[in-house]
Formats: sequence, C-alpha cells, structure tokens
Amino acid sequence: MICLIPFVPWIFDNIILAPTHPDFPLYRLFDKIAGIGSLLPDEALSETDFTIINYQLSSQFFTHMSTAMWLAVLLATPYIIYELWRFICPALYDNERRVLGPTFLFGSIMFYIGCTVGYFIIFPLTLRFLYTYQLSAVIINQLSLQSYMDNFLMITLLMGIVFELPVVAVILSRLGLLTRDFFPRYRRHAIVAILVCA
Repeated sequence: MICLIPFVPWIFDNIILAPTHPDFPLYRLFDKIAGIGSLLPDEALSETDFTIINYQLSSQFFTHMSTAMWLAVLLATPYIIYELWRFICPALYDNERRVLGPTFLFGSIMFYIGCTVGYFIIFPLTLRFLYTYQLSAVIINQLSLQSYMDNFLMITLLMGIVFELPVVAVILSRLGLLTRDFFPRYRRHAIVAILVCA
C-alpha cells in the first residue's frame, strides 16, 4: 500500500477514471458495432460527458488512501490465496492436497478474470446507464466521487468473487460434498433461490 500511494493519482486518471472517457475500449467497440447496425440502446452509443464532483473536505484524501489499500489487496490476492492454502494444507490428506493444489492457482486466475470483466464490461455499462437515466428532465445528474468509487470497487471486486464460484464448486465436488445427484435433486430450489437473489 505504501509503495502504491505515490502512483495513485496516475492510476486514478488513467485506469480508474478511464470508463468516463469516450476512448475507453468498450465504447470504441460500441462505435464499431454501431457502424454495422443499431443493435445497442441509445445510451450505450451516445457520447456522455461525465462530471465528478467532491463535496466533502476530506473525501479526496481518504479516497487516495483507500484506493492504495484496495489496489494492494488486489495485487496481493495470489499471495493471500497462497497463505490460505498453507493454512488449510496441513489438515488435508495427500490425495486431497494433490487435487486441491491446482484449484487454488485456478482460483487466483479466475479472480483476476472476474475483476477484468467487471472493469472492462460491467462497470462501464452500469456507469453509462445510471448516469444517463432520468426520472424527470428537471432532475440533473451529478456524480460524486464517493458514489463513483463505491460502485467501481463494488462491481469490480464482486465480479472477481462471482468468478470464484466455479472454483468453490470444484473444491466441494473434489471433497465429495457436491455430487452429480445433488444438481437434479435441488434444481427447483436453486431456481427459486437464484430468482430471489436476482
């Protein structure tokens, strides 16, 4: 975290705030698709001018520090997973270690893929949709720094966690806790649970 603090302003301008710029890769892809045909909604294609405001005195300082902390956690994720593996490993039998060892490596890769999907696809779409959504023409949208960061971190990190679900399923199946008979038996329950969660 301490090493990242001097680089946070550059990271903020070029990475975190990149989805607010019209040359973001997803928006350029939308422009190419728009040239082929109008399959996308208007808010996905229109060029949006984002204005981010700060209305709390200490918000920029604390955002600087918390961004450095979250980036440090993101970069340290493989090591955190390795330490988790070292904690769990002594409690496992040799055959379980052989089976679960590669799963932890796969877990790190899936976490980063999920964060990438959240950053390049889900967050920019959410940002454009919510920023351009109007309940009434009288209401003017202004985006606060805190709101932007809350949504950015939540979507990016949650997508990383969601992409861990296949890894959890593999671990549970390798440990014998999740079997093939489980899925047909509880399919209806899963559909209702997923509907409620969605």
